[in-house]
Amino acid sequence: MNTPQRRPDRWSLHEFQEMELNAPPNEKWELIDGIIHKMMTGGSLAHNEIVGNFSFSLRSKLQAIGSPCRVYTENVRLVSDRNDTSTYPDIAVRCGPRVLDQKEMTDPVLLVEVLSRSTGEKDRYDKAEAYFRIPTVQHYLLVAQDRMDVTVLARGAADWVRTRFHAPEDQVDIPSLGVSLTLADIYENVKEIVGPY
Repeated sequence: MNTPQRRPDRWSLHEFQEMELNAPPNEKWELIDGIIHKMMTGGSLAHNEIVGNFSFSLRSKLQAIGSPCRVYTENVRLVSDRNDTSTYPDIAVRCGPRVLDQKEMTDPVLLVEVLSRSTGEKDRYDKAEAYFRIPTVQHYLLVAQDRMDVTVLARGAADWVRTRFHAPEDQVDIPSLGVSLTLADIYENVKEIVGPY
């Protein structure tokens, strides 16, 4: 089965999981608010550097403060049956009990997507909308890969608060985790791939 059968209505999480059981093993799909999206494969070098830098820096800082929170990258599925969503965030942090054979999570605190031309709109709008309805999510970060540009969406008392960062020395604070990262940490060695900022 190369593509899921087109339907006029939305898919439930259960229907999507059934469809995935019959999908070719080399294909990855996401469900966002009941709509199926085929995932791109083979990310850029810049994308991989940023995910590696971000996850390494974040993991190091969490370990330094003795945090029980764990950093996961790209192959751990996020599932939310409350809004029929099943995605693979580039980076996710959860602070619940560890279950090493678990293949999916439902309770992340932080989610990060590294933007590309093909996924940027979906990450900015569709995923943001779905992620905001997950009650445990406190921060959603959108990281550009072609320039130094990080957008932080933080859960506020009544709405989400948006902050953008552009300079190497800018600090991205993540109060729910008690840590912060600089853009220099996130973009280390990336300018050698994409050119000067």
